[in-house]
Amino acid sequence: KYEDPTRRDSLGHVLETYYSTAMANFARATVTAHPSSLAALSATKFLEQGNDLSLLRLLADSLTLKFSGNRYVDDYVALVNDLEKLPPGSTAPPIVLQSMEGKTISLADYRGKIVLVDFWASWCQPCRRANPDLVRLYKKYQSDRIEFIGVSLDDNMDAWKRAVKNDGLIWPQVSELKKWDSRCVTDYKIGSIPYSILLDESGKIIAKGLSAEDLDLKIQELLRKKS
Repeated sequence: KYEDPTRRDSLGHVLETYYSTAMANFARATVTAHPSSLAALSATKFLEQGNDLSLLRLLADSLTLKFSGNRYVDDYVALVNDLEKLPPGSTAPPIVLQSMEGKTISLADYRGKIVLVDFWASWCQPCRRANPDLVRLYKKYQSDRIEFIGVSLDDNMDAWKRAVKNDGLIWPQVSELKKWDSRCVTDYKIGSIPYSILLDESGKIIAKGLSAEDLDLKIQELLRKKS
């Protein structure tokens, strides 16, 4: 396989596809068999937020009964509640906003590409800590038909500009400069930031609220399916 790059890539695709399928099946079996176990939370990263939503809800309800007040469970339940409000598979609400240069940017302009929409703000410290990981992901995948759009919940243009420059955010950035009164907060049912939504080429939601690590895995999976 090392002598023939074509065979190497083909074999790698087969093995990676098998791994993804095997882990998804194992995760479903684990959650089904142990819905009251905290360890089952680690299996959820291999599930599909859209196709496995009923299983994710089963786990959320079971863990709530046994571990009420546990912060990991509370975070997970909040994610499942959010998924049910605007579930994966549904079409993302429109975004038509101004960049800091005054250019109108529309989410619809990116149809035909995988898009990561990142909701953040200069005043949000968890967002700022997450930005280096997003920069790394952007540089890794920017040549693979994947686009990023940053939607800021700022209300101060200067603070927004400084944060974009200091954090090296080189993808398109837009904002209403209305903080939590921004329309996208209502449309996307955002309760906290940082918050990311991954969209497919047709503008439908693939996954929501993933960490940078899980986003990396999900993007790799999507690219494998297209190769």
